Amino acid sequence: MDDCGRLWVVGAVVRRRLEWREVEGYGWDEIRVDGSQTWVEKRVYAEGPARTTSGAAAIAMLIGPDAPIAFESKLRGNHMSHAYDFYKPNLASEYPVVDGKLSQTCYLMALASCYKGFCKKYEKLEGKQFSTEDADYFVFHSPYNKLVQKSFARLVFSDYLRNASSVDEAAKQ
Repeated sequence: MDDCGRLWVVGAVVRRRLEWREVEGYGWDEIRVDGSQTWVEKRVYAEGPARTTSGAAAIAMLIGPDAPIAFESKLRGNHMSHAYDFYKPNLASEYPVVDGKLSQTCYLMALASCYKGFCKKYEKLEGKQFSTEDADYFVFHSPYNKLVQKSFARLVFSDYLRNASSVDEAAKQ
């Protein structure tokens, strides 16, 4: 299977399972039909620097009451951009073309955009600002550890820009 939007689709399927309960008005106690979601990802890259991030992953989730992961359906940020950082110009080849530096930049920009949208919705719904200190943990895309460190640092820096009294309004933008 070769699907360029596969990870987004998997997320959409999980969100749809959760939204079904909200739209239909069923609480977890009213109807005992819990959902399950399983997906597998395999990536192989051609010779070069991206080859070390080749690999496979599998995830299985049971979606139901008292789950160890909370899904905040009303608090979600989205981001979309058009970039050729990861694409398959030759469909006969197993290997995609990857621009690692651009891909990392796109990921960090998307993360910042989603976090900003999430924080705005949180403030509107909860009446207070959200910061990284309000969460128990974060889960990031992690093809290598340095990207996880950069991702969390980006969120902490975003919190600083939103809350720093020494930074003027023009610099926050």
